[in-house]
Amino acid sequence: MGRIGVYILLCCNGRYYTGSTDNLERRVAQHKLGRVKATRNILPVEVKSFIECNTLVEARRLEFKIKRMKSRRYLEGLMKIADVAQLVEHILGRDEVTGSILVIGSKKNKMKN
Repeated sequence: MGRIGVYILLCCNGRYYTGSTDNLERRVAQHKLGRVKATRNILPVEVKSFIECNTLVEARRLEFKIKRMKSRRYLEGLMKIADVAQLVEHILGRDEVTGSILVIGSKKNKMKN
């Protein structure tokens, strides 16, 4: 099994796509090969951010909350937050997070709890 979490893609039309997965590498490959209906017509895509979660349920919940905001500025603000605990608390309203990793941009800066 791969990395579980929420990913944010930047599409060729300048829009962001948010999704969740239990295997980041496989899912990104599916997007890049045009096998995902939502992004097949807006290739290429680039991974801009990844928020690792402990479970797929947690990832789906986080994805839903992010998508519900429907704001580019909100999404870009989330990608700037470097502290995983602060990010997840902000989105999910939690006080405690364990084992999460936030990877932002192509430099893959990792912040571990």
